[in-house]
Amino acid sequence: MDRPWDILPDATSVFSVATLPRDIIVYDNDAQDASVGVQLWGPAYNVVIDGNHSLRAGGFWGAGGMRGSAVPPKEKGDYQPASPIYFAQFLNNRVDDGFVYDQGPSDGNVCLALIGLITSVDRGEGIPVLSSLGTIIRNNRLENRARIALRGGYSGPASATQVNVIGDSLIEGNTVKEGPLGIEIGAGASDVVLHNNRFERVAIPVRDEGTATVKAK
Repeated sequence: MDRPWDILPDATSVFSVATLPRDIIVYDNDAQDASVGVQLWGPAYNVVIDGNHSLRAGGFWGAGGMRGSAVPPKEKGDYQPASPIYFAQFLNNRVDDGFVYDQGPSDGNVCLALIGLITSVDRGEGIPVLSSLGTIIRNNRLENRARIALRGGYSGPASATQVNVIGDSLIEGNTVKEGPLGIEIGAGASDVVLHNNRFERVAIPVRDEGTATVKAK
């Protein structure tokens, strides 16, 4: 070891050997007619996505979790390490038009663009790895079929191993306008705090399937 442990491991600790992109700032960029504006593909640690603009470009989001099996495989190439996203901040971004050009105009794509995090795959075979921790989504503006989301899986209900894998998040001071859904908290999320978010002409302002969500005044 080249330095002391920040947190001393014990008998419950889980180790994953992987590269770790960290201490990243993505600031004041424009994306137009793309599949995604900024995408965090875990692992990532201490990332700030601030002041960016997405137009028909999928928004700004991250995907964390386990990549492949959580234990060494029988077949070569099947094992991949834990890939969580910890302490990501999405601040002062703007998403215009939730349509994503490469997805087509089908009815199922009415609310594709988002700001937030998802669990891309299951947490693994009994390995208690949080896919995200300490996410802050603050002072963003989303218009025309875009949403804020913290959820397990890309779509549909979370699987049994995608429950309670997104922890301790804050969604605060955001504005969502003109869409079917404003904020989506999936079953994969726990201990999310909602505060001072505004909605205009949004059919369902908040869909909350999480655990221990706090709606602060």
